[in-house]
Amino acid sequence: MSRFSKSEALGFGWRTFKENWKFFVAFSVIFFLIIFLPRAIFPGIHGGQYVWPAAAFSFLLSIILGVLADIWRIRVSLKFVDGGKMEIKEIFSKVDLETFFNYLIAGALYGLIVFAGLILFIVPGIIWGLKYQLYRYFVVEKKLKPWEALKECGKATYGSKWNLFLFTILMGLISILGVITFGLGFVVIFPVIMLAEAFVYRKLAQ
Repeated sequence: MSRFSKSEALGFGWRTFKENWKFFVAFSVIFFLIIFLPRAIFPGIHGGQYVWPAAAFSFLLSIILGVLADIWRIRVSLKFVDGGKMEIKEIFSKVDLETFFNYLIAGALYGLIVFAGLILFIVPGIIWGLKYQLYRYFVVEKKLKPWEALKECGKATYGSKWNLFLFTILMGLISILGVITFGLGFVVIFPVIMLAEAFVYRKLAQ
């Protein structure tokens, strides 16, 4: 039996967004500004003697800001999933170095696992991708080491891979709406999806 309902997860995301739409619209804008900040700082790294230093710095900054933004996203999502509220100023809560590097290393391990699975006739990569896709939450919330987070995630998703596959497809189809609206829909779709995903994590990790 499935341990979470796709419609319940999506419904939670939509209801929570509607009840706190000002916060989530502001959060979405801030999130994507953080993600694309390096490109804004270095809009044209083309030619010139400082190309490679600038490109390297931009790449490093992208990684740092990307990790921080995703950790904040997870914290915000779980706060609302657990029935809490949050002010915009609370988004930028402190991220300790241990969590930052655990997240970074766990992400690299996850990527390697999925890549190895894809080499093995694709299907194992898809299965392992689904099995460990919620590892970030175990790193951020439970403060687990990279391999421990992946291991616990594997246990939590046991028996739910097919439902996770359908959930991932559904979220992907919904994301397309953001694309066909020239990206404007993402200020609504992004928070709904992130809340739905956190809802699924909470159900599976219980």
